[in-house]
Amino acid sequence: IYKSMETVRSYFDDNCQTSYIYDSVKEIYENNKTDWRLGRRLVNDKFATSYALDNKINFAMTILSLFYGENDYEKTVQTAILAGYDNDCNAATCGAIMGIMKGYSGLPKHLVDASGTYYRNTNRPGLASNSIDELADRMLVQAEEIVRYTVGKERLLLLKEELEKIFSEFTKEDFIYL
Repeated sequence: IYKSMETVRSYFDDNCQTSYIYDSVKEIYENNKTDWRLGRRLVNDKFATSYALDNKINFAMTILSLFYGENDYEKTVQTAILAGYDNDCNAATCGAIMGIMKGYSGLPKHLVDASGTYYRNTNRPGLASNSIDELADRMLVQAEEIVRYTVGKERLLLLKEELEKIFSEFTKEDFIYL
């Protein structure tokens, strides 16, 4: 995950806020790789505000969780939940990133068995119930649009090459569920 995060980081201008937050959290992690709670406190001290809808702290906690999760799906999601703030969304983001990185066959079997392959919406008006495959297809289209908009065509081609290298390690079964 570390290498992939560094690859994604390279597509952002060094002077943008995204890079600043990423670099700051990375430095906190590199100076203290064993105690995620201390890392969380340092990230909190640096990025927390009194503004309830501030997304900087959530981005920082997501990055923190990816670092301290050490490429382990459950540890990453657990860290995101325990780190607080918008922890349901941060944990979902971390879970999605780890799921994309590991592929369906790389997910913990006991979690896959317990969760099934269908999302049934019961509480959100206007949000459909979908299979995981349908949700993954929608996310892929949105991700491509975001990348196209934010990094431009030239960088998109470079990113595509990097992603192809990463995904070349997966089996056909993995792509069925992505």
